[in-house]
Amino acid sequence: MSKAVLEAGLGRLEFARRATLGFAEDVPEDKLCHAPCPGLNHTLWILGHLAWTDNTFLTQVGGREPAIPDAWPGIFGMKTAPQADRSAYPPVAEVRDTLAAARESLVS
Repeated sequence: MSKAVLEAGLGRLEFARRATLGFAEDVPEDKLCHAPCPGLNHTLWILGHLAWTDNTFLTQVGGREPAIPDAWPGIFGMKTAPQADRSAYPPVAEVRDTLAAARESLVS
């Protein structure tokens, strides 16, 4: 893969992540576990799932150490279902920090 293709891909990943985080910033803390419509995922689950996805690429494709806590695949991984109960999730600051760390580990 050429350096230009890699840089373009990384740029697109960064753009998409900034847009996603921008949308998430507009969701009030008390609405993070509210699904906007039946059958849709809520904001906090989406953020955790993105961290899980980055971690999956990091570990399974990149062969590197996990960047998320051990419990997260059971909360945010494939075939998990978003819960309306806020207490089922880690603090939002932890989710955001882990999301950033997982992406940093993936692209570095």
